[in-house]
Amino acid sequence: MKTGTTPSKKLQVVYLGELGFPVGLAPIQKCRLLSRALIENGARVTVLGRMGTHDRASVPGLRARGEFEGIEYHVSSGTPYRPKSVGARLALIAAGLINEARHLVQLRLSGRFDIGILSVFSFPLAVYYGLIAKTLRAPLVLLLVEHGAALDNRTSLGQKMGDRLFDKTIRFFVDGFLPISEYLVEFVKRFAPGKPWLKIPALCDFDRFTGVNRRPGPPTFLFCSSAAYPDVVAFVLAAFEALAVDEAELILVVSGRPGPMGRIRAAVNRSPRSQQIRLLSNLSETELIRRYVNASGLLIPLRPTRQDQARFPHKIGEYTASGNPIITTAVGEIPLYFEDGRSAFIARDYDPGLFAEKMRLVMERPDEARRVGEAGRRVGIANFDYRKYGPPLLSFLNDVVRSRKNNRRPERI
Repeated sequence: MKTGTTPSKKLQVVYLGELGFPVGLAPIQKCRLLSRALIENGARVTVLGRMGTHDRASVPGLRARGEFEGIEYHVSSGTPYRPKSVGARLALIAAGLINEARHLVQLRLSGRFDIGILSVFSFPLAVYYGLIAKTLRAPLVLLLVEHGAALDNRTSLGQKMGDRLFDKTIRFFVDGFLPISEYLVEFVKRFAPGKPWLKIPALCDFDRFTGVNRRPGPPTFLFCSSAAYPDVVAFVLAAFEALAVDEAELILVVSGRPGPMGRIRAAVNRSPRSQQIRLLSNLSETELIRRYVNASGLLIPLRPTRQDQARFPHKIGEYTASGNPIITTAVGEIPLYFEDGRSAFIARDYDPGLFAEKMRLVMERPDEARRVGEAGRRVGIANFDYRKYGPPLLSFLNDVVRSRKNNRRPERI
């Protein structure tokens, strides 16, 4: 296919598969930070979303297209909001897929689509985007932040079949990978041998935490999560109950659908420490950062499961930026970056009692806790600052584009 050219030498990147931009939780935050890293190093980024996901009452004033932090974005269905009726949703899904494909053709013909960053782990969506990219002769790299086959909630036969097909065939649809963890690096080596990859961990904009004032208060532990992880919320509640102190406070920042949120609220109400627990939802970025900065300890218990070995929670980067100590478990990426008692407090097993012991250390040794928190911040700045990944990511994407044009494989990173 003959494509247009632009006077600019900027790499033209299209970010695909992520829904809800520019407002959202960890996936949207990652999209924003990767896009900014590229833009700050001379690339141009367009984010395309198939359809809207937001509730108009909760997030008013959004537009279907615009620019945010220098990132151009378009919602192909024509609205950033999710209709309430099933019929309207189905109609917008179909319109979004058709319009998105049309938009990609226009971008390619006008020289605005050199390479795509794809964020999906669904087999049908991988096929959809992969076939469009192959038709347009545009390379794709896949952002890997989860492994579908390792997710606890994917238990139906259809989901299992889709995950197996995804693992077996993804190498045919994309030209490179951006894994977030060593587990996912090994996935690439196993299922896409020879394909190039660049590991990008959890990212954070450390400037957002500058100048946030600390306020005196009682010892406070904070856990930020999604209502999709009720077992982890239950673990945190059990650890706080095992801590068994009257002067501490637990803040749960949890958001999700009404059903799961109702069950979590009921679990909090049943807790013998319920008077010391606050359940908050849908905080603004500014308020969430303030909560992080004013916590005594930030909780992130990772389970000894394939799911938690594969992922690298976005909030770990933000936790380090606060300068307060992280309390976690020795699972997945944690031992690669943090050391118990030096840059984090790490329970040796996924056990509420052992986790509570680390929380107790934070309360009883505040000077040591502050030193650990500052050391954790240095780890974060050295490894999770989004700006560090702009140059290597841009170089990686350029090499994939050149290799595709020259019909050769780029070097692995």
